[in-house]
Amino acid sequence: MTGDERFRDLEQAFIATFQHELIPGILHNFANPLNGIMGRAQILKKRIEDNLKKIHDQYPQVALEFSEMHKKILADVTSITIESDRFYNMFHDVSGKFYTLGQKREELISISRLIESELRFADYYLDFKHEVNKEITIDDSLPDIKGIYSHLSIALWMLFRHAMKRMKGGQDNRLCLSATCDQKHVIVSCRFGGVAYTDQEISIITAVVEKEGHGKINSHTNEDILLGVALLKEMGMLVEAARPEGFNEITIRIAY
Repeated sequence: MTGDERFRDLEQAFIATFQHELIPGILHNFANPLNGIMGRAQILKKRIEDNLKKIHDQYPQVALEFSEMHKKILADVTSITIESDRFYNMFHDVSGKFYTLGQKREELISISRLIESELRFADYYLDFKHEVNKEITIDDSLPDIKGIYSHLSIALWMLFRHAMKRMKGGQDNRLCLSATCDQKHVIVSCRFGGVAYTDQEISIITAVVEKEGHGKINSHTNEDILLGVALLKEMGMLVEAARPEGFNEITIRIAY
């Protein structure tokens, strides 16, 4: 065995620890100092505001002379607290994603919150964040659905990445996502531009939905969409692929 081969084996062993061991530990170790920064930023802001008020009340002339500086100090501290909160929300999105991957039991799921969470997570892929024009319409009053959170989460992740791959191969980078419902189903529709589905591609996706179909599509699609569709099917969800009005479209119907 060469040095390169030993390195590759050790590298794979290292990568294998990521999801269940390393990432949770990293996130845990990040959480404590982050909470400390947020707490201290809030305390610092309050102390500065209190002290500036005392100066204004007791020494109004001094407060007037230094008013511009005081405004800048308050603006800086306010900016720190805002950015701390924003960083916390980003941290929560990432840690939440890894946490949900371990949830393997069936439960009630707020589909609107899940989609919003997955969209925020998708923005950590810079191509999705900066290169996709998104039109999002999500009904916040959608009924909860039964499902396995981790399975639905990773299926939606697959759908967004699949759309991104298709758009990289074409001129149209629009993604139109909607979540609505009728009397029986929550309906999630994902329309996206890029390389148009062929009739063969739609047939293969349909085959997976209808009868355990198998097969590769092409380099633009790979097998990710087939794995995702099969997973959704296992959860009793209906999936349709279409090519309406110059878009590709994947529609998921979830009974409630």
